[in-house]
Parts: sequence; C-alpha cells; structure tokens
Amino acid sequence: MMEWVNKNIEIDPYLEEMGYNIEPNGKVFCPFHHNTNTPAAKVFHRDEGHTLYCFVCRRHFGVYDVMKKVGYEDDTFRTMVPEQY
Repeated sequence: MMEWVNKNIEIDPYLEEMGYNIEPNGKVFCPFHHNTNTPAAKVFHRDEGHTLYCFVCRRHFGVYDVMKKVGYEDDTFRTMVPEQY
C-alpha cells in the first residue's frame, strides 16, 4: 500500500496542506525538522514516485510519510489504493 501511495499520489497538496510553500525550483522547508532560514528540502516528481529529499536529514520522504505527518490514518490510505494492491 505504501509503495502505491508513494508512486501514484502527488506530494505537493499535502505539503501545502501543512502550510509549506513549494518554490518553482521545487525547494521547500522540511516538515520533519525545524528550519526557518533556508529551504532545506526539494520535491522530486519521477516515474518511480514523488518524494521529498531533505539535505539536512539526508533522507527521502515519500508521500505516505508526509500524509502521516499531516495526520492521515491508514484507513484513509486504504480508500485511495485500488483493491489489487
């Protein structure tokens, strides 16, 4: 389920729901650590999935991670994912 969510659902709306503004170059403040000076993360849209990479955390976060941070529960994900997954 997590793999399907990360590959098929856009990450941008969930970052924006958290109040983060994504710059045209994809840079954004990382929602997983406190930083108010310079955007430390970048959003990537690739065929294999939509991710947020933080240069401070040195970690990729998927849409699933961001949605969980917003407060979405696993039941919500189940309604988004086709039954065969």
